[in-house]
Amino acid sequence: MAFGSNLVLSDTQSELSADELFETARRSIVVIPTFNERENVSLIVPHIFRLFPSINILVVDDNSPDGTGELADELALSHNGLSVIHREKKMGLGTAYIAGFEWALAREYSHIFEMDCDFSHDPADLPRFLAFFGFHNAYSAS
Repeated sequence: MAFGSNLVLSDTQSELSADELFETARRSIVVIPTFNERENVSLIVPHIFRLFPSINILVVDDNSPDGTGELADELALSHNGLSVIHREKKMGLGTAYIAGFEWALAREYSHIFEMDCDFSHDPADLPRFLAFFGFHNAYSAS
């Protein structure tokens, strides 16, 4: 999908303009927990920003010994929409998501997405989700 085009959703028969999609992305955040994901974080963050330059990303790092958190900080220097939470120790995926959701809710993002850093959640699905949430006040859990 080209970012500058209109997106047509076959399941809703609705259309979002590029400006509407950009605005929905600007109000959204993707929470990505990490532990020893140095290689993956260097791939997934730029990939998501290539799809949606206006989206926000929060990396929640559990003090990765491989330097994932520090690399995320370096990436944040060139990506204004990237923030990083550094936790003191490995506390698990569930609590990382909770910490990320709490952080995002405190900043009043309108849409919060969760995504694993290992690409088990495909960033290419974000356009479909953003377009859907641009039209509907709906919440989803998986």
